[in-house]
Amino acid sequence: MITIYTRPNCQACRLTRGPLDREGITYSVVNLDEHPDVAEQLREAGHQALPVVVTETHTWAGFQPDKIRQLTR
Repeated sequence: MITIYTRPNCQACRLTRGPLDREGITYSVVNLDEHPDVAEQLREAGHQALPVVVTETHTWAGFQPDKIRQLTR
């Protein structure tokens, strides 16, 4: 299961989701504007950029093309 924490109008978030969509990879999206408590938890965990992507084995913040490619293989 992949979860992407995002905000509306986030370009890095769209760039992250695009390859997943093209490959048909299922993920859930959490809009942090609707969940400010979750946004605070992510900040406390040290994440300073969006999106925050959480997979079964990895978590990262920001647009990370190499990590996205690993998911789409």
